[in-house]
Amino acid sequence: MLDVIESGSFFGYDTILHTGEYSDSAEAIETSIVHFISKSEFVEVLGSDSRVASTFIDMLSETSNKHKEELLNLAYSSIRQRVATALLSLISANKAANLVHARRDLIANMVGTSTESAIRTLSDFKKEGLIRADGRIIEILDIGRLNMIKQY
Repeated sequence: MLDVIESGSFFGYDTILHTGEYSDSAEAIETSIVHFISKSEFVEVLGSDSRVASTFIDMLSETSNKHKEELLNLAYSSIRQRVATALLSLISANKAANLVHARRDLIANMVGTSTESAIRTLSDFKKEGLIRADGRIIEILDIGRLNMIKQY
């Protein structure tokens, strides 16, 4: 699953305990500072502090539930709904003006579709006055209508 990680959040913890090959990756869509915690340090802290372990168990549960919901959305939501959801989650994570800085292929990966389908949907949104796009910068013009599309 492709997630947008907010400032101050952890990522990669859900697969670090897996015994197989580590498969998570990350790409910054804005200037970021990332702190690396080795697997051995992570496991040591989990084993020595029950409060930390409990916090990560809660986070794993939330992540699992979120991924189940995303899989249902992929199965039952239209591309329009999924693109609207992706745009709204990107501006929510950005916490700035209604601007999204993202490549089209990133949006396509977030919604589980081809880049061409994502571009077509973004073009439709632009024609409908929902967004304004200039290169990688997408300005959300009508959050209310995007929320309506997301829900129906």
